[in-house]
Amino acid sequence: MTLCLCLPVWLDLQFLPDPVFEGEVLTLKCQGWMHTQLSQVTFYKDGKPLNCSKNHQVCFIETATVKNRGQYSCKGQKTYTTRWLTYTSEAIRVQVQELFLPPVLSAIPSPELGEDSPLTLRCQTKPHPQKSTWQLFFSFHKNGHILQERSLHPELSVPEVKERDSGLYWCKVALEGHRVQKQSPPLEIKVQAPVSRPLLTLQPRAAGLAVGDVVELLCKAERGSPPILYSFYLNGEILGNYSALHGEAAPLRFLLKSEQDAGNYTCEAENIISRASSRPVKLSMNGTFCPQTRL
Repeated sequence: MTLCLCLPVWLDLQFLPDPVFEGEVLTLKCQGWMHTQLSQVTFYKDGKPLNCSKNHQVCFIETATVKNRGQYSCKGQKTYTTRWLTYTSEAIRVQVQELFLPPVLSAIPSPELGEDSPLTLRCQTKPHPQKSTWQLFFSFHKNGHILQERSLHPELSVPEVKERDSGLYWCKVALEGHRVQKQSPPLEIKVQAPVSRPLLTLQPRAAGLAVGDVVELLCKAERGSPPILYSFYLNGEILGNYSALHGEAAPLRFLLKSEQDAGNYTCEAENIISRASSRPVKLSMNGTFCPQTRL
């Protein structure tokens, strides 16, 4: 006959509530067998001690977050005659439930669009099935400024965007009756303005241009989102181009080599949205410089 001495599990760790949601108080209880009083109680998460009082068998995490997910255990001491015995509980898994998924901000039709286009910002999330009847509140922000605060509608519409509407946008979501709120990653909106008709000028403007003189053409569009590509033409034939990143005028310097350099000069400005051509400028080798009044 074989005798089996089965000892009870001496230390047990429990947590409340179960399940626990974000924003709730997570309570850990370290209990000895038959509710025996313990001393020097230490709580652990993923093997690392928590900052809880060693004189209490209960540890409170005031505002639970998903960062509190992990394996928990506890250790405590009990006197037995004249000796101190240390006991360790089995590890338990605490899974903090999200009230709603982290929001994602999207732009419809696109985060890059031209001026006067309609734009809809949509803040997307999903509540936990047990919280599906609770109301979500949405707010929209741009460059640190509030555009819309605590609305039940997850979308923000702009009928006609302007270049000044470019910037970093994000949204925040909060659940009714809870202090938990979550912010989406930032989304960059780029509104491109079309180029205006560029102005072509020639320097120097003095009369008497002749073979051997160095002249410079300057082309500038007063309006338009960079980068702007400027192209220069003589009688419809391209001479060269220049990319302007910061709104500066585009230069083209060249040497008058022969009378073939006389003729009608034009420039063209182009960005991702549009292109526009200047009025032609006529350069004469007889010393005259004649801006044209017609295309």
